[in-house]
Amino acid sequence: MGEPATCALLAVVVLVGCQLSDDGSSSLRDTPSAWPSCEIELTLSVRVEDAELGPTGATPWVTSNGSRIYVIDIGNQSTIQIFDANTGDFVEEIGRRGQGPDEYMHLEGILAVDDTVFLFDGGNSRLAVLNDALQPVRTARVAVSPSPLQPLTWVEGIGLLAIGWSPTPQGAGLPLHLLASDGSIVRSFGASLNEPAGGSGTFSAWRVASPTSGPLVWTSRVNRYLIERWDVRDGSLAKRILIDAPWLDDAFERGVPVVQRPPMILSLYEDADGLLWVLVRLNVSDTRSPPRHGEGREGDLTDFWDLRLDVVDPTTGSIIASHQVPDYAGGLMNNRQLVSFEASNNYGQMSVYDTDLFCSAPRPSRSPRGGT
Repeated sequence: MGEPATCALLAVVVLVGCQLSDDGSSSLRDTPSAWPSCEIELTLSVRVEDAELGPTGATPWVTSNGSRIYVIDIGNQSTIQIFDANTGDFVEEIGRRGQGPDEYMHLEGILAVDDTVFLFDGGNSRLAVLNDALQPVRTARVAVSPSPLQPLTWVEGIGLLAIGWSPTPQGAGLPLHLLASDGSIVRSFGASLNEPAGGSGTFSAWRVASPTSGPLVWTSRVNRYLIERWDVRDGSLAKRILIDAPWLDDAFERGVPVVQRPPMILSLYEDADGLLWVLVRLNVSDTRSPPRHGEGREGDLTDFWDLRLDVVDPTTGSIIASHQVPDYAGGLMNNRQLVSFEASNNYGQMSVYDTDLFCSAPRPSRSPRGGT
């Protein structure tokens, strides 16, 4: 634990109405919140100096199980760097390029769940599972082209959910895919009625999703402030929350960005109180192109994007607190810690922040995380 980050920015949005959607799910838009005044505080947990990261979003590349931080080396996408989650010290590096059981061609996602690590290897079109000793337990072919923002999330008691585009007959146009232990798709779902199917090259096919302790999983579009709750047992839509965000809606047309460096939703996390933490990227007016990894030129990523962390009350669809994030935040890890880069294009300097919500009055009682 360390010093608090810069002071929190409080923003309370008052909203009105609830209706039933055509597909039978409840839909929230503009409803007053029962929550008191709240503010977000970020506290520096650990700083990592030597991670090989990229600027486009940390969620696929970084994960933690509380004791270790696992980072995909963006330079080769075939090795994984491991750091101590308490000190930030380098522990070891595993993996190499190839097609063997402990080899990877093009890693596109990593997720740590307790003592198990899941790796999405797009180059070999497979999922690799490692044990607590970081030894390969099994590999499985997966017919999913992963979302670049988040390819995997965990549904406790049920299994792994892959996020992306699938060329299979049952998965075409659907962004969420429940996987069996052998990598086969048990069920594909995640598209609402009367919406165009999203292909692998469109933002419409991308989602971010929260890990969950029950069968109900929250997901969000990246090109709309549209949060949906799905039942993974049958693929049905349970709830939809639409938050007014013209700055995001105006940046896309039919799922395709119409502005340079479009704003988007980067991460989503449901906390123990059932609140939704949403990391939002806002574009700014700078007309230069942001620096890419390895270009060797100076650049401040905050010249191109502002990052904001929102907390949404899903019972009303209102934003109860917002916080301007320091530096460039790449995403929320699966333990709700925020990963942030230094503002320069030296992406190896990574900070991990604990996120907390402080309210002026007792919080309302909540339903269990993950639903029933």
